[in-house]
Amino acid sequence: MPWRNFPEWLTHAPDWVQWAVGILAALAAAGIGMLAKIAEDVKSGARDKFWSSKLFLEVPVVGMIALIGWGVAEYYALPTGQAVAVTTFMGWLGPESMKAALAKWLPIRGK
Repeated sequence: MPWRNFPEWLTHAPDWVQWAVGILAALAAAGIGMLAKIAEDVKSGARDKFWSSKLFLEVPVVGMIALIGWGVAEYYALPTGQAVAVTTFMGWLGPESMKAALAKWLPIRGK
């Protein structure tokens, strides 16, 4: 699953290398977005401290958001820079904000 607009040295790399670089970029983007959200929560008082055991629980969430961001970027055929921006934004939103936003557009029933 190669990404578009790679540097010249990566354009001739095997597909698995391009795939690995894409996954790492998506994970980094989602992680940066999630760290920004956590720092904002600490500053606003919604979270007690940054370094806590809850921080390690965010690792699977970052992986999930990275995969969702990559899927959105592939679906809309976004160039690499825009794909990273979308994934970073999704990481900043977090899963609860995305659920709330989707609930307005999709008929989601439940609690």
